[in-house]
Amino acid sequence: MSTVMLAEEASAFRRGLARLRATGPAGIASAAVIAVAAFTAVFGPLLAPYDPDLPNLSLSWAGPAGGHLLGSDVYGRDVLSRLLAGAQSSMLGPLAVVMLSVTTGTVLAVTAAWRRGVSDTAISSGLNILFAFPGILLAVLAAAVFGAGLPAAAIALSIAYLPYVARVLRGAALRERSQPYVAALEVQGASAIAICLRHVVPNIGPLIVAQATILFGYAMVDLAA
Repeated sequence: MSTVMLAEEASAFRRGLARLRATGPAGIASAAVIAVAAFTAVFGPLLAPYDPDLPNLSLSWAGPAGGHLLGSDVYGRDVLSRLLAGAQSSMLGPLAVVMLSVTTGTVLAVTAAWRRGVSDTAISSGLNILFAFPGILLAVLAAAVFGAGLPAAAIALSIAYLPYVARVLRGAALRERSQPYVAALEVQGASAIAICLRHVVPNIGPLIVAQATILFGYAMVDLAA
């Protein structure tokens, strides 16, 4: 069993490499930039040459020189070290927002498309209400209520982004719901959960990835604000 699983993982890895090569130099360069950014986010605090919070007023506003490649800030703290240490929060925050909003949005979209009727109407009405709240205002409100911190802002932005994700995915899920293969699976006795998890969600997977990619950039800007 383990041999079969390893063979499937190796095959999936080869297919991924083939798709990456098919994108050409631009795709490979983009993947390299993402890999470097992810590596920096994970190991940034360990790579920082200085303590990012240690002030040294004698180096206040010093330019790039010696061991300080990007100079120092107003308190004499090494800018490069602060960038490396802050990269982790800058990547983990948007990642949490994207995971929460995309996962919840996918569940709501597929549920509305599958059940339709009253369920679809209730979910769509709830999404319309959420459209009235801009993400940045929700984040500021959450910070005012729960205090400054990443979790409150990430949850607020996840709620704000949720209707945009669910609305787009609902249309795609409705198209999949009307496909003949879904009716054939229902006739064969397959459960709704099995059909959605094994067929509907994978078939709208490219759209889910596209939504997650777009939201990551928006989340990073809004969290910084």
